[in-house]
Amino acid sequence: MLREVFGRFPPLYRQINRARGYRLHEPTVDLGYAVLGTTYGAWTVPDGLLKPDSVVYSFGLGEDISFDLAVIERFGCKVHGFDPTPI
Repeated sequence: MLREVFGRFPPLYRQINRARGYRLHEPTVDLGYAVLGTTYGAWTVPDGLLKPDSVVYSFGLGEDISFDLAVIERFGCKVHGFDPTPI
């Protein structure tokens, strides 16, 4: 019996919140983002995430370090790159 009563609570809670106009999981801050690197080696980074005193550890560089160089240029932080590729 308890399962029947409490099992209905989450859907009911969602219905009440929708009726009030609330949205679940709505982001409160829009940081924006930047796509850094070439088409082959690009990654997306939130603009407000990195500062000049940040340290980035980048793993799996491969043969394209354009993302890492772009992070250094844009944010001025230290980037440590690691990769087992012999080239």
